[in-house]
Parts: sequence; C-alpha cells; structure tokens
Amino acid sequence: MAEKDPEQEENIDEADEREQMVDDAEIEPQEGAFVEGYEKDEAESMKKKKEKKKD
Repeated sequence: MAEKDPEQEENIDEADEREQMVDDAEIEPQEGAFVEGYEKDEAESMKKKKEKKKD
C-alpha cells in the first residue's frame, strides 16, 4: 500500500477549512475557488521541481 503524501493530506485539510469558511460566510465561494485553483497550480509546480531534481 502506497504511503500518503503529506502535502496531499495538508491540501485536504485546507480544502475542508476553505469549505467551512464558505459555509460560515467568512469568504465568498469565488474566493474559495480562486484559492483552490492557486493551490493546484502550486502543487503542480512543486511536483515538477521535485521531478527535475531527480534527473
């Protein structure tokens, strides 16, 4: 069984927190969607950097 990536787990926690903030009307749904997209782009960039270091 593959181990979970700690960064992946952190993103799940952040996503849950973001959803709760939207539900509590602390942030707008558009703000939550923007942050989610930003986090996905950041994760992809980090993945590419890690792959580049391995080469």
